[in-house]
Amino acid sequence: VVTAPGAIADVAVAVDGEAERRAEPLRRDRRAQHHPGVRQAGRAALTLGGTADSVAQDLLLQARKLRREATGPEVLRKSLTLLDAALARDPNYADAYVAKADALNVLGTNYPTSPADKDRHDAQAEAAARRAGALAPKLGAGYAMLAYIDRNRLDFVGSLDHMGQALALSP
Repeated sequence: VVTAPGAIADVAVAVDGEAERRAEPLRRDRRAQHHPGVRQAGRAALTLGGTADSVAQDLLLQARKLRREATGPEVLRKSLTLLDAALARDPNYADAYVAKADALNVLGTNYPTSPADKDRHDAQAEAAARRAGALAPKLGAGYAMLAYIDRNRLDFVGSLDHMGQALALSP
């Protein structure tokens, strides 16, 4: 079976009567895309911190990849540049604010150039995490990020409170 993503019809080549059997899962997948539950789940994902802008989502994915591979402050700054571009495209993209808070938190905790630099990054990370929470109050990741920021500030009571909120929302 040969298929083209997004094609209107599948092109099937019969090989020993296998074409019909192989085409059925494709038809089933196409029907599922139009099922109200699938559409509703997609909308729920968007309202829980996501975006409808595919370019912004791609920028977030690129930033996350850089963050995972980060070996120094330069890579984190590149990640922040990608996240700022995603947020410029969709200023209501809560997941991007969570990722930005994470990158700023790591930059301030692991690579500060001075105590003032650490404080500045902490404040920016907290602001980004709080913005994520304001945009998507049911998104646990924003509260988890606040917990990490509090922990790095040695505010263990605040960290436990925020982590409790995160786990209540996203067990």
